[in-house]
Amino acid sequence: MQAFLDKTAEYIVENYHNNLDNICFVLPNRRAGLFLKKHLAKRLNKTIWSPSIFSIEDFVVELSGLNIIDPVYLQFELYEVHKEVEGGKAQEFNEFLNWGQVLIYDFNEIDLSLVDPEQIFSYLTDTKAMVLWNPNGEPLTDFETRYLHFYNSLKRYYYRLVEKLLEKQKVYQGLAYRKLSEQIEEKIENIPWKKVVFAGFNALTASEEKIIFTLKDFGKADLLWESDRYYLDNKIQEAGTFIRKYKNKIGENSFNWIGNHFANEEKKITIISVPQNIGQVKTTGKLLEEIAVKDEELEKTAVVLNDETLMLPLLNSIPAKINKFNLTLGLQLKYTPLFRLIEGFFIMNENTLKFDKTGEKSLRLYYKDIIKILEHPYIKSIIEGDGQQNTDDFIIDKIKKSNKIFFSFEELKSDYFYSEKKLSEDLLNFFEPAGNNPGVAIDKIVKLFKIMKISLISEKSLSTEQNSVGSGSLELEYLFYFSRVFRKLKNILSEYPYLKEINTLREIFNQIVKSTTIPFYGEPLHGLQIMGMLETRTLDFENIIMLSVNEDMIPSGKAANSFIPFEIKREFKLPTIKEKNAVFAYHFYRILQRAKNVYLLHNTESGEMGGGDKSRFISQIQYELPKYNSKISIEERVLSLTTLKESYVDSIEIPKTKDILNTLNSQAISGFSPSALNTYRNCSLQFYFKYVAGIKETEEVEETIEATTLGTVVHDVLRELYAPFVNKSVSTDDIKLMHQKVEVLLKNSFKKYFESGEVNYGKNLLIVKVSNLFIKNFLKKEETLLNSKANSGNFLIIKNLENEFISNLIINNNSGEFDIKLRGTIDRVDKINNSIRIIDYKTGKVEQKDLKFKDWDDLQEESKLDKCFQLLFYSYIYSKSTGTENDRIIPGIISFRNISSGFMNVLYQNQPVTGESIDDFEIVLKQILSNIYNIELAFRQTEHPDNCEYCPFTIVCKR
Repeated sequence: MQAFLDKTAEYIVENYHNNLDNICFVLPNRRAGLFLKKHLAKRLNKTIWSPSIFSIEDFVVELSGLNIIDPVYLQFELYEVHKEVEGGKAQEFNEFLNWGQVLIYDFNEIDLSLVDPEQIFSYLTDTKAMVLWNPNGEPLTDFETRYLHFYNSLKRYYYRLVEKLLEKQKVYQGLAYRKLSEQIEEKIENIPWKKVVFAGFNALTASEEKIIFTLKDFGKADLLWESDRYYLDNKIQEAGTFIRKYKNKIGENSFNWIGNHFANEEKKITIISVPQNIGQVKTTGKLLEEIAVKDEELEKTAVVLNDETLMLPLLNSIPAKINKFNLTLGLQLKYTPLFRLIEGFFIMNENTLKFDKTGEKSLRLYYKDIIKILEHPYIKSIIEGDGQQNTDDFIIDKIKKSNKIFFSFEELKSDYFYSEKKLSEDLLNFFEPAGNNPGVAIDKIVKLFKIMKISLISEKSLSTEQNSVGSGSLELEYLFYFSRVFRKLKNILSEYPYLKEINTLREIFNQIVKSTTIPFYGEPLHGLQIMGMLETRTLDFENIIMLSVNEDMIPSGKAANSFIPFEIKREFKLPTIKEKNAVFAYHFYRILQRAKNVYLLHNTESGEMGGGDKSRFISQIQYELPKYNSKISIEERVLSLTTLKESYVDSIEIPKTKDILNTLNSQAISGFSPSALNTYRNCSLQFYFKYVAGIKETEEVEETIEATTLGTVVHDVLRELYAPFVNKSVSTDDIKLMHQKVEVLLKNSFKKYFESGEVNYGKNLLIVKVSNLFIKNFLKKEETLLNSKANSGNFLIIKNLENEFISNLIINNNSGEFDIKLRGTIDRVDKINNSIRIIDYKTGKVEQKDLKFKDWDDLQEESKLDKCFQLLFYSYIYSKSTGTENDRIIPGIISFRNISSGFMNVLYQNQPVTGESIDDFEIVLKQILSNIYNIELAFRQTEHPDNCEYCPFTIVCKR
């Protein structure tokens, strides 16, 4: 296989070997220039003055004598134009940013395509005016007037921006191309080279065409093309869209070169369907391991990333034996850990403003933002470097236990950062709100960088003493590049007074970071090459592994935002999505045309926005290439990840030891609650984790009032309302007086059980109002009940309110005899119609169907009967502890979300359960407790996966 650049070098040596120092080579990108030098060196085999080699963009800048302005500074220049044009009606800079970048993109496209600004802006304005034209003669609305004014102003924006930039000898890319194309004939005489050779181009903009073909017409340029008959001769093949255009313009005899690789050469193409991006990089690692068996094969191998975010995962998947590889891609700063820390800082400060109710007089920090920063590994490292081991964990734990959502800085400083364990003064400054002041925010981040630098250098010195290689080096590299970013931001802030808000600072920061990469230094001409699709231009490899060959990646299918509609773009020959797809198609087929072994990997899993479809380019080669050349074989593989269940043992059993029995004995002495026994009934392993091993759930800040807190508050208020009537009868007049006390009692109860929580805004305010409604509706239902009973001469007597009742039960089994205490707190016990009601309040919705069972044995394991079991448990311990076994005891629930149903009692075979059933329930209780203490029965996972839905221990048992 002769690579295109080797063929180019051969052509150059044959035609210009005597005066190479007077030749200039222009290639699509800088990367190609390095490989061209390699091929030239091999061909010449002697020392010479290196010819000039440029990328097309560098060539234009060199010849035009103009400097390309930084894209961020360009936005500020355009904003100054906006203020000039609009005067007092100009938008604030943060509003302008929403559309300013789009306008710059359109200006750039117009200039690259040499479109007459006067014509296109007039055409655009007239088109918009026609859209708003009203044949009835009605005046335009204010919005329509502003809309039309904006399009009328675009021409002024363009000409004034161009004027300002040229005064400073600075231009954006498109303007540089336009200016050079306008002056190219004048500059020809002063071009310092005898000949300019343009090689490997495909889609030229109108400005590039004018520059290149003008040089050619004046005998100053040679053009070397790269094409294949497969896509060149087929008029409907989009990969050849532009190449066909230039072949027709130049004539086939002058068109160097047309290959026939797809028709004549053997190729093995393997299409691999892989779930998830991580599956793609792991598969790539295995393919590289196979290729690396022969060292010389790596020199001919390239991994092409259509999704450049896979670069870091890929680096971690490269086999250890491959020690020579080169990355043409740099690491984008936005994918570094330091970016996440700075982003966390911006979010923390933006949230202080978002949640501010005081006009910045007392800014408060959101607890999640504080914790996120404290948990960042760089902050942890700084704290530990100050000799404050575990200080961050201590502070985080204290914040969570406080259950506060917002903190003033002074409170945070005195009660948390300066308590038992302290943060350094320098680090403390990072948490002080910056307000809406970008300058203060920049200073805080720069100060943090200084702290980090000292910490990282100290860490690196220590690791050097301990013979640890490279520790902290990459982090220092991150720090260096981010320091440059913030120096630029500081300069922007001093030069342009428009950066007034912190969210605007964050927007500009993100733009700079997005365009900044940390370069990797490897073996640029040796070993494996890892690159993006655009870096493959003019390069050739025998082995290609291409990742993310998905429809949303190649072609990208993404049209850039623009103020110019598709029809107008087409009319003025501006590039549309159709032309961009043709460019992608050319890159795809060109990298395949000389390759022998090709692996095309695509992700089969869809993301949040869909996807998961293989690229149409794959479907196209599957259909066309085997027919075009019988020596091209295409194989398709579908890889699947091993399911999680296959990777672990699906059963966890904890056998009962003497230590476990001792723990259970201790539990028996303190007492089993109905909640504990319901846990055992649902899953004995969950019972073990919670009541034997003592594993606690992770404590989290209760930002929104949780269902348990709501239930506790409602119970608390009802207890306060009914407490004066214990052992007394309740009348309707008493209930009416209760109505007046509800709101005050609710307020006090929320203060008690939702301490420091915010209940005056948002969802929490709604929950408070719901709890008020619950209680008021309950009291109305009570009035209705009392009125009906008064007519029959019956009274409602409150006997107990949230009292704990205790009873003992002795069991005998193969492990011995056990005296077990049973305990439970009953919400309310009252007497009416000579019946004792055991009442459990529920703030969740309960229906009568939830309180039915058919067989007593069902109560041993059936999780859906947990409410029945709880109520019968209460009835049992009440009757045993009060000696009322023979009384008519009726257990039931009052559901606040189903208050119309009133008191719903437990039904056994559709008949109300009463105290007469106590003996039947005791048999169930004994069996459950006997199982708990049975040494031969291990604690194991439930056989009913539905029981696992809300279990806090699923992460342990992998259910």
